[in-house]
Amino acid sequence: MRPEQLYDVVAVGLPPRQPVVRLMATGKTRGNAEAFVRMAFYRPGVEDEFFAKAPAGMYQEGDMWRGDGSP
Repeated sequence: MRPEQLYDVVAVGLPPRQPVVRLMATGKTRGNAEAFVRMAFYRPGVEDEFFAKAPAGMYQEGDMWRGDGSP
């Protein structure tokens, strides 16, 4: 049996802010990562960020978001 792919959940600043990655959660299963993304949209004060899941370890805190699967 293959181990399940794990994901990190990141927040990324929208313009005029820089697209800098902020880690929200790490090492989550696909379903849990998607739940974190959905839950983040319900929080007040999130108009200047978007949220996404990425393969675990792809981004570190403070990395620039590429959005094409590249670190």
